[in-house]
Formats: sequence, C-alpha cells, structure tokens
Amino acid sequence: EQEWCTNGGKGTGWLAEFGEFAEWAVDGVDAAEACCACGGGDCEECFDSFGWVSSTEHSCASYEEQEWCTNGGKGTGWLAEFGEFAEWAVDGVDAAEACCACGGGDCEECFDSFGWVSSTEHSCASYEEQEWCTN
Repeated sequence: EQEWCTNGGKGTGWLAEFGEFAEWAVDGVDAAEACCACGGGDCEECFDSFGWVSSTEHSCASYEEQEWCTNGGKGTGWLAEFGEFAEWAVDGVDAAEACCACGGGDCEECFDSFGWVSSTEHSCASYEEQEWCTN
C-alpha cells in the first residue's frame, strides 16, 4: 500500500525523495487539487458543517458574505490583523474545514477533475487504487 497522500497532504507511502506534489503537477494542477481521494476534485454538492460557528459566533454564511475566504484560502475581506483561520476555531475546527465557501464543508458527491493525470501519467484512479491518497 503506497498511501502517497491523505486529504490534501502526503501519506505514509510518499517518500521525501519524491519531493512535493507540485513537482508532479500538469498545468499547475496536482493530485491534491484534482483528485477526490487526495482532498481535491470537484464537489457536486457541498454542505457546511451543521451548526458550525467561529469562536466569535460567525457562521459559514458570514465568512462567505464578508468574503473572508475563498475555496481554499483567505478572501479579499480577510484582513491581515485577523491572523489565521485557526485562531477562530471551535473545538479544533475552523472555517477552512467547516465551510464550503472556504474549501471545507461536507461534500455529498465528488468528481475527479476530468482527464487529469500527473506528469508521470498517473490518474486520480491510480492514486486511489494504489492508496497513494486517502480522504
């Protein structure tokens, strides 16, 4: 079992000599972005984590409306003095994990990016079948 990546990160089968996922990207897209099994892919229907609010009582809707985040990062409304999302987490869960607009939430159905293969011709199916990724 290769277990090359986990949800968006390297798995136990990914050796240091392999470098970063980005080194195997095609057109700037690597497995962590393209493959559901690696935490990427295209979510057909996403649901915010039920009832989640930040430590300052802001919901996922607030994060989206205030443009505090984008799918996977800080948005134009997030000011530097706000620090990191993790500073506003509740029980270890922050907006990046809880909110669809921030790249988190619960994906009802995920689809691998159509036709994606790594620079070594490994598809998302290969990553999943070889357990190079787990989600």
